[in-house]
Amino acid sequence: MEQGEGNSQGGQQGVLEHHHLVDNSQPIQAAIAADELPPLPIGSKKRKPNANGPRRSSKVWLNFNILPDGPIPTAACKHCHQRYLCHSKTHGTSNLKAHSEKCKSNPANILKDPTQTNLSFGDDAHILKDPTQTNLSFGDGGSLVPSSQRFNAQACRNAIVLFVILDQHSFRVVESEGFKQLCRQLQPQMTIPSRRTIARDCFQLYLAEKLKLKALFKSDCSRENFGVLHNAQACRNAIVLFVILDQHSFRVVESEGFKQLCRQLQPQMTIPSRRTIARDCFQLYLAEKLKLKALFKSDCSRVALTTDCWTSVQNLGYMTLTAHFIDKEWNYQKRIISFSLVSNHKGDTIGRKIEEVLDVSTRWNSTYMMLEAAEKYQAAFDKLESEDSGYLTWFGVAGPPTSDDWERVPSICWIFKDFLWSDKGFFIVATSVPAHSFS
Repeated sequence: MEQGEGNSQGGQQGVLEHHHLVDNSQPIQAAIAADELPPLPIGSKKRKPNANGPRRSSKVWLNFNILPDGPIPTAACKHCHQRYLCHSKTHGTSNLKAHSEKCKSNPANILKDPTQTNLSFGDDAHILKDPTQTNLSFGDGGSLVPSSQRFNAQACRNAIVLFVILDQHSFRVVESEGFKQLCRQLQPQMTIPSRRTIARDCFQLYLAEKLKLKALFKSDCSRENFGVLHNAQACRNAIVLFVILDQHSFRVVESEGFKQLCRQLQPQMTIPSRRTIARDCFQLYLAEKLKLKALFKSDCSRVALTTDCWTSVQNLGYMTLTAHFIDKEWNYQKRIISFSLVSNHKGDTIGRKIEEVLDVSTRWNSTYMMLEAAEKYQAAFDKLESEDSGYLTWFGVAGPPTSDDWERVPSICWIFKDFLWSDKGFFIVATSVPAHSFS
């Protein structure tokens, strides 16, 4: 009978603990009988015992395993196997939680590490969505590009909206080639929105700011700067292309909207001044000029030149000179080799400007006119040679023209005559002009 009473007493204690009707710190009176317990609420169910032991609600157990057969309960990290005491009464889970947040082998912590950098392939990257995987981007560019671990697509779109509003750009600026290249260089993971999307975002921002103004609500939207490896020179080059391709003024880099856009896309970037960008644009011009000379030397021997002239709203005349040629692969190519101011659009003015641009070492036009005029005075030159000592000194070691030289003059004039300017301002080229002679 005493044994039955003991079993009843144990059952009573378990039921009372389950319904939180008694304090565990005080012993249950042995005099309580089974028939004196209050009835269980209708519809309540008693929790089934767990085969793996008591149920653990803390999230730290997602990263830890309980080690069996230990004198003191011990848990081991699933990632680095570091062991910690985990007795529920004397140790708890605080030490386990602290380790989970700083464990270097935990994939979740690797993604949060600002010193780690993602790699993107090409310009149009598709980001892996699984947060447990290393965040790699794959595109069609074929080259590895560092990208931010803390990429926030919505924040980048908001930065573009501020860039458009603060700097008073049209919505189609987001579809210009220079802007796209700038954004891809600063943040390869970014998907550049269309002008219609930006227009909607601007309107949504207007509505949001209107509500804030009505509620007199001011918020500090300070953004945390995360250290991300980036290429400073590549970013500067992207800004140079942005200025040139989209025809912005140099001071666009000092506008507030542009600064906020760059800081959002690449927090580590130091935004250059307009003077620095102006120098970078000139350096890019010199580099491209050398590349164009090398291309003409190696890939073409004959060119056709065309001009295009127009007058700006400031009543200034401009002229571009374009070279057309066929490369070694038999592909049609064209390159602008000059963009300059002209006083007017007359044929003589255009011809003189083309002559300045080509800067051929033998100056066919002027050479022809010089020889044609000198041929008429051959007798005078011969008399100077015999009577004037200063005439011989002026020619130096080379000496004055010989009789053989004078005999060649008519043939040379006949050849150079093909390089005269016509009355219409066209440059007549009847023979091959070496393309590498362009300056």
